[in-house]
Amino acid sequence: MTMKTIHVRNTDSDLDRVKAFLEENLELNDREKQMISLLICEELITRLLQSGNDEVSVFIRGRLFPRVVLVSRLPMDDDRTLMDQSEDDRIETEIRRDILKQYEAYIDQEQRGDRIVYSVHSGRKNGDGFKEDILRYYEREGQRKNRKPTDLLRFLARENRAMVGLSVFNRTVKHLCALLLPVFASGMIDTLSDCKSFFEAPVLMNIFGAILALTVNLICATLDARVYQRFARGVESGFKVAIVQKLQMLSMKYYSRTPSGKVFSKLASDVQFIKMLMCEQMQTVLHLGIDIVFVTVVALIRMPLMLLFYAIVLPVSVWIVRRHMTPIRTSRAAMRRKTEVVNAAFKEMIGMEQITRAHGVQQTEYRNISSKVWSVESASVEQDRLQVRLNNAIYATSQGFRLLCISIAVYFAFKGRISVASIVLFASLFDALNNSVQKYLDDVPQITQEMESLTSVDELLSEKDIEKNGSELLPLPVRGEIRFEHVSFRYAPEQGPILSDVDIHIPAGQSVALIGKSGSGKSTALALLVGLYSPQEGRITIDGMDLDALDKNRFRRYIAVVPQSSVLLSGTLWDNLVYGLKYVSEERVMAALRDVGLEELVTGHPDGLLRPIAEGGENLSGGQRQRISIARALLRDPRIILLDAATSALDAESEREVQAAIEAIMGKCTIIMVAHRLNTIRKADVIYRFEDGHVTRCEEAL
Repeated sequence: MTMKTIHVRNTDSDLDRVKAFLEENLELNDREKQMISLLICEELITRLLQSGNDEVSVFIRGRLFPRVVLVSRLPMDDDRTLMDQSEDDRIETEIRRDILKQYEAYIDQEQRGDRIVYSVHSGRKNGDGFKEDILRYYEREGQRKNRKPTDLLRFLARENRAMVGLSVFNRTVKHLCALLLPVFASGMIDTLSDCKSFFEAPVLMNIFGAILALTVNLICATLDARVYQRFARGVESGFKVAIVQKLQMLSMKYYSRTPSGKVFSKLASDVQFIKMLMCEQMQTVLHLGIDIVFVTVVALIRMPLMLLFYAIVLPVSVWIVRRHMTPIRTSRAAMRRKTEVVNAAFKEMIGMEQITRAHGVQQTEYRNISSKVWSVESASVEQDRLQVRLNNAIYATSQGFRLLCISIAVYFAFKGRISVASIVLFASLFDALNNSVQKYLDDVPQITQEMESLTSVDELLSEKDIEKNGSELLPLPVRGEIRFEHVSFRYAPEQGPILSDVDIHIPAGQSVALIGKSGSGKSTALALLVGLYSPQEGRITIDGMDLDALDKNRFRRYIAVVPQSSVLLSGTLWDNLVYGLKYVSEERVMAALRDVGLEELVTGHPDGLLRPIAEGGENLSGGQRQRISIARALLRDPRIILLDAATSALDAESEREVQAAIEAIMGKCTIIMVAHRLNTIRKADVIYRFEDGHVTRCEEAL
């Protein structure tokens, strides 16, 4: 295999030279993929040179799946290097990082000695490509009647027929080579009886044939790992990102009625089972088919009567499987449903652990979870009982047929119909066929589990409860005027109304406080305003436009929300502050922290803005967590800010600092505050009281 190489230094002439080198030598059939590859390589080389590397070596390897290999001494710069740059350089670096992140599935990175090796595989299909295939299938076929979950796998196979066809051919050759070994062994035994020397041509030809078959088998096994396993991993990643994208599209009603543990189970374990179905079970079925054809051909050539015996074995084995299939499938489905319930209960238990201990109800929680676990155990025991029954039937049948096969072969050898070597051949072929049948039968429960997982994922990906999203855009500049026009809302038809005929007008730039008892509908009003739900009656308008007609993703860019319970990610302080934003300068971040009185959080820590934040912000106080949420909202430069009891977790001093920051932006954007403290609502322009689903306007100032 030829390999072309060039070495690049941090000069304009070298960068131009490597571009010309890549354009000349990187040949892909797909022009789009070639352009993507050139873009990735250009950005990656630039980033590596900016990170302090004196030189980057560039190699082009491969013909079927061409790839560019980059070798450097140092990895790409981390966030600390990014923060040390000027604002213009930082923006340029972040743009390059965003480009590489968009195509990160094309890049493999590994450490080899004192060098970092990056491989760019733009000639192959990645997980994002398979995600597009999966979503395209549901757009075309999702509403079709009598659709089966397995139709998705057939669709993926058709869309990637070249890869699947190559893999099937490779696995067929690999397995045929394994089946030829007993044929060559039988040939050696037969020729030895006729030859006077071990080194005569017939013996050596059989030995050479066996070695060649073994070598080809090993080569095909290596190719299989490079071709089909990569395809299967790509499909696995495609399913995961397709599920994530679907979850972002589903309405909040879906989340309210579906336990989060059940959703997590689909993403964590069901996708893995689908990958096993496509990879391992495909191989099992393929091997069984090859064994049947191969044994049939050999039996017809060597002794057709043995074919009759083999023809009896398969129907009996299949009958055993079909007899046990239905109860195993039913048991497996019941166990899956109970396991999802347990996963949801576990996740809920972890989230409520602090409350559980505070109320001293650990034993109650233990009994609740334990009863669900015992239920899964009972289902598992039933599943194991059926599995043991099936395994015993398979083992007894296979061993009985094996003994019968050898006995028949010995009888024919005794009669002189076949040679002694043929006994070895027929016994070996029967073992191969029997092992394939038994492997298939053993995998029946696993296949059932994997089919259940495919059904489970199919249920999610075909879910119709999608968030309503319009296509209209707000006219610029966005002012932030809000109207609730006779809005009524309830979460479920059988429940009473949370809001009833609410009519509110909030001019742009006004500060509004919402007060009322817990459960009176204040947070629900904010959820409606963000577009998480749609009112059953009336409408909400933003700058005169119906919220349901707006592109909500674009509209939400002008909104910042500070929830009642702060949500922090595990990572760094910087990651939490600039979450969802791009090209934010360090100066803006520090200004936002000063506005909420958190500057000491940076100056008092050696890592500064890169100080680590534990999951949920456990290494911070409640007031610090809430002020970080407010600073994150301010960084978005919103036209509407929603504060859902945002100062409720702060002490008096912290509340004064945050309140001062809020007062500083009053008049610059529309502010809606859900509040329970007098200090929070004192400077509000208007106060609305929520009570029993109705809203009344209070005095304009306190």
